[in-house]
Amino acid sequence: MPFNNEMHHYHIQFDTMFSNIPDIGAIAVLDVFFDSDKSIVKNESDNSMLNVATLMKVCPGMEIEVRGHTDASNGTKDPNYNQKLSEKRAQAVKDYLQSKYNNSSNRIQSKGYGDSMPIDDNSTEEGRARNRRTEIRIVKQ
Repeated sequence: MPFNNEMHHYHIQFDTMFSNIPDIGAIAVLDVFFDSDKSIVKNESDNSMLNVATLMKVCPGMEIEVRGHTDASNGTKDPNYNQKLSEKRAQAVKDYLQSKYNNSSNRIQSKGYGDSMPIDDNSTEEGRARNRRTEIRIVKQ
């Protein structure tokens, strides 16, 4: 049976929507913003968070890990400060996705990596800025 215009439209939309789904293990850096030494998601993060929520809505079986990272700066005497901050920030992103977009908690894991996984040199401001990041990793599709 040939498609009528309405069915054909939905068929094309379906193919387009699902052609760019990331693979399991894929990691994306999010534009999530926090004040220095804080773990409250700033409003400037809304577009990035909406993109993640939309992806999870389109893929109802998808599970993600939110990964928090810091640079190596630590102005405290606590050697675990960066680890704790990254954990709090990852949890804050998870909480944000759950509360604002009703994503189920069993679909989102959060993990902080502190300064253990730098992607740039911590001796420069630019490098430290790149190392302070929030990522999502696709755990299940």
